[in-house]
Amino acid sequence: MAPLIRTPGWESRLAAVLEAARHRPYVLGEADCLVLACAAVKAITGVDFWPRIVGNGGYRSKRQALVTIARIAPTLGEAVSATLGVPPTPTFGARRGDLVLYRDAVGEDHLGVVTGPAAMLTLATGLASAPLDDAGLLCAWRVG
Repeated sequence: MAPLIRTPGWESRLAAVLEAARHRPYVLGEADCLVLACAAVKAITGVDFWPRIVGNGGYRSKRQALVTIARIAPTLGEAVSATLGVPPTPTFGARRGDLVLYRDAVGEDHLGVVTGPAAMLTLATGLASAPLDDAGLLCAWRVG
């Protein structure tokens, strides 16, 4: 796969994606962490990974989401690396638009998007923000 490249105007497209996420209630397969991550990557690079990840279907339950991820790799983090074609990096070097992996207090993993000194996270409880030095942030992936 060719490396992802940030395209001109990505900043405003990413801002629109993040703003839209602020107004959507959490719904698996429609407004969740994977949907946000794919929308952010598309806004930044023009590459839409959503169809590659979900294929002809989608998911509406946590179990279906895990099966979807498992078709790519054993874990969410490995699935992100395989899909983007880049290895994870420490979060301290993450920049706006990069993806991050966040592990919550009960041990569930979620994707987030770096917004600057923090990351926006779409959790079942709603949107959350975590500073890049938050202990729950495990790694990041460079997007373009």
